[in-house]
Amino acid sequence: MSYQILTAAELVEQCCNNDSRAWEEFIRRFQRPIALMIVRVMRRWGMYSPTVIDDLLQETYFLLCANEYTLLRGLLKKRPDSVEFMLRVIAANVTHDYLRAKTAKKRGRDYQQIDDPDHFLMENALVEDGATRIEAEIQLDQIDRLLQAPPNSATVHRDRAIFWMYFQSGMTAQAISEIPSIRLSAKGVESSIHRTLEYIRGCFKIKRR
Repeated sequence: MSYQILTAAELVEQCCNNDSRAWEEFIRRFQRPIALMIVRVMRRWGMYSPTVIDDLLQETYFLLCANEYTLLRGLLKKRPDSVEFMLRVIAANVTHDYLRAKTAKKRGRDYQQIDDPDHFLMENALVEDGATRIEAEIQLDQIDRLLQAPPNSATVHRDRAIFWMYFQSGMTAQAISEIPSIRLSAKGVESSIHRTLEYIRGCFKIKRR
């Protein structure tokens, strides 16, 4: 079975059957949007911690798998056509709950859960590095498809994650390098971003200004 051709709903169904290869594809396909939502919510609260990001990723996965995948099974029944959207909602609420518990006493305020995370996400790719811009009409999904199959396939998933954390979430190279799973120095992150930008420019024939 080729898991990459499965729809999101079909993939989740296989995950609920304890299929390890399905989970590998699930992580490949959905870890970026889940992680980006966690970062978005944290930044909205004015907080950031690479260790907490990793912890909240694990907490989100734990919640999805708990009680024999009750949450995932419910998602299939209620929103089979909106899997990624609902995963982002779940990640946002996990993060929101953590931050609310951490800061509510200090701030003396009450916060509501996020039901619609889409307003946090960029609708278009607007990429700048001081020398060039990828025009806004180039959609995020077009760029993301390119990033899933660049020449250096050995680091494709890492470089893709770095690119989106830098340009979509506004994280610095230093902040990205502090995430344990990245395993690069700040200079290494900058090199990854540079390579990815050059690759995208080449694909879209965008010249430096």
